[in-house]
Amino acid sequence: MDPHFGTNADLKALVEEAHSRNIKVIFDIITNHTADVIRYEECHGTAAGTQVVENPNCNYRSKADYPYSTRGGKGGPAINAGFIDDGVVGQTQENFNRLTDLDYAFTPYVLDAEKTVKIPAWLNNLKYYHNRGDSTFQGESSQFGDFAGLDDLFTENPDVVAGFIDIYKHWISEFKIDGFRIDTVKHVNDSFWQQLSPALIEHAKNEGIEHFYIFGEVYDPSPKNLSHFTRVAKLPAVLDFGFQSAVAQVLVENKGTNVLRDLFVQDTLYTGDGSSALTLPTFLDNHDMGRFAMMMNRALPDASGEEKLKRVMLGQALLFFTRGVPVIYSGDEQGFTGDGNDQDAREDMFPSQVAVYNDNILLGTDLTTADSNFDDSHPLYREIAALSALYRAHPALRNGQQVEISSSDAPGLYVFTRTSANEAYLLVFNSSTDAQAMDVAAMPDGEWRQVNSPVTTESNGLKLSIDGLSYAVYKKD
Repeated sequence: MDPHFGTNADLKALVEEAHSRNIKVIFDIITNHTADVIRYEECHGTAAGTQVVENPNCNYRSKADYPYSTRGGKGGPAINAGFIDDGVVGQTQENFNRLTDLDYAFTPYVLDAEKTVKIPAWLNNLKYYHNRGDSTFQGESSQFGDFAGLDDLFTENPDVVAGFIDIYKHWISEFKIDGFRIDTVKHVNDSFWQQLSPALIEHAKNEGIEHFYIFGEVYDPSPKNLSHFTRVAKLPAVLDFGFQSAVAQVLVENKGTNVLRDLFVQDTLYTGDGSSALTLPTFLDNHDMGRFAMMMNRALPDASGEEKLKRVMLGQALLFFTRGVPVIYSGDEQGFTGDGNDQDAREDMFPSQVAVYNDNILLGTDLTTADSNFDDSHPLYREIAALSALYRAHPALRNGQQVEISSSDAPGLYVFTRTSANEAYLLVFNSSTDAQAMDVAAMPDGEWRQVNSPVTTESNGLKLSIDGLSYAVYKKD
């Protein structure tokens, strides 16, 4: 363990205590890059370190202009090692076994004080990095370039694949954790994931962890692009940035609820029957993109605090009751807003001393981040707790088939069912600020009973009236 966080014994105790409370522990891991240790003579200065340039311009150098090659000798004649990865596992292994002395796009070096800082030791070998300069996040540089200067690993190399499998097998065996959230997935070649993910899931099963949960971060709102990483790269799941985008369009940008319909109809892209969409982690906001409340503050500056609170609550209800695995960002249940993305959205729940946090106006409270924010009476805390209780009590709200009944090209009703062999639910969401009525004639006969806390709605058979920015959940008895 990084000693800033404690010892290995501390971590083992944490996992054991979590498991005793039926809490799973998932690690956030990264294989795309390491810390920024490697420098390039062409832009950082000499290898002696006497002329190191701070904040240099290390523009990406393409494989077409600077192809990898061996210099001959031990490896035989020079061979092109640009390697276009077409997803065939192990395709480049023979070439890599021959590479002993690479020419790089840049001349890489490491300062003496940093030559052995990476652990395990193999991560200090320069041949395990692309060394092509800073990514522009366009074209091939998105996969082979340094992410904001961070050292980009040569993940096509079988040694790197095997090395990372060993690393993360160790964490599973030693600490009995329950899953991995994998960072920057789209910046790594497909064949790497095709080997890593199955190996770790199999190892976890051998360690007695039957349902080891792996999902990747692919920062892209397109289901077509996201599903590539479940169908081709063979990751079990990816974070559903498509869901986040759709809910933001409906509740922040005031677009029609057809946006939600258009999202869910693409679930079959993940697998033919759409079943894998049930395991996609869904979310409203996160530590990279910023908070949902911040997006609302920017888009709806004149809306009242009460309206913003209702919109966030409605977003949380969509998060819990549409298909997928709901993920709540720490601080959302205390009305945190933030000023932007990344560091501007990473407020501490303990009393903060950060001025750019403490001047934020929070939702649903008079407190600021300068106060301790562990308030279980906060309206968002109570709302999320109520949503969670419904989610736990009614299995079909977690894993039932989702079928749309109605949507609109303007703010208004979004209606769908969640059904299993034993349960049927009707869910009605109103994204408009005005009350909406609907006769749900397409639903089967029977008595429908509202199971969430009443929100001034009426039910007369299947003739519904629901207040603005509200939702209702009905169960068929």
